[in-house]
Amino acid sequence: SWVDIYSVFREVIKNKTVVIYNSKYDNRIIKQTCSLYGLPNPRRKSECAMLLYANYRNSTNNYTGNAKWHKLTEALDQCGIPKSVAHRARGDCEMTLNLLRFMAGGYDGPFVDTDLNDQKNKRNRINEKIVSHDEVKTLYHLLIGMVVAILGVAFKATLSIIKGIAKK
Repeated sequence: SWVDIYSVFREVIKNKTVVIYNSKYDNRIIKQTCSLYGLPNPRRKSECAMLLYANYRNSTNNYTGNAKWHKLTEALDQCGIPKSVAHRARGDCEMTLNLLRFMAGGYDGPFVDTDLNDQKNKRNRINEKIVSHDEVKTLYHLLIGMVVAILGVAFKATLSIIKGIAKK
């Protein structure tokens, strides 16, 4: 439950910038889940990968005049990036990471790290460059932050269903 992972979540995001695809939504869910449990909403800095991609595409929403938002899976299709399992924590994290790498010009295929704690994987090769230990830790923290956010969404949805059943 959120109570069980809350302190770990706070430690993982402490003094970090968390990159989230549609950060406005996930940050709202985290806030609501904290409120539900009577926990303080942890302070965090986040960047929205969805807005970054909208600006990268430089396309305009004809209705609002702002940058056009794209679903994560649509963005991947537009960039020719293979999709992972959408709406699952790890899959969404991997897809967001691949999209960020694409926009930065460093995409050379899907990034999947099977074991971040394995000493051999602390020097993963991306684009023939060595990724530093700090960069691997940053990617790991991104993954954990998104997993926690998605778990909050799943918990809230489950709670709503249970409340609806209880009212009947």
